[in-house]
Amino acid sequence: MVVTDLKIRRIAAADHKTVGAVGFAAWAASDAFEDSYLDPDVITRVRQEFAIFPEETKGEIFVAERGGTIVGWGA
Repeated sequence: MVVTDLKIRRIAAADHKTVGAVGFAAWAASDAFEDSYLDPDVITRVRQEFAIFPEETKGEIFVAERGGTIVGWGA
C-alpha cells in the first residue's frame, strides 16, 4: 500500500493531548510486552507518561496527519 495523502509537520501545542493518546493506543495495542506490563497500575502509569511526554520532551516531535487527523508521531 502506498500512502499519498500523509502530511508530516512539527507538533503544535494543540496536538499534545492527541499525541499522548496515539502513543498510549499504540503501546496498548502492541503484543510486544509481557502480560505483567498490562496490569492496571502499569496501564495508569504508562497513560500518564504518554500524556505528559509532548510537553516535557526536550527533543523535536513530528506528527503524521492524514485527512486532518493525527495518525502517528515520531520524536
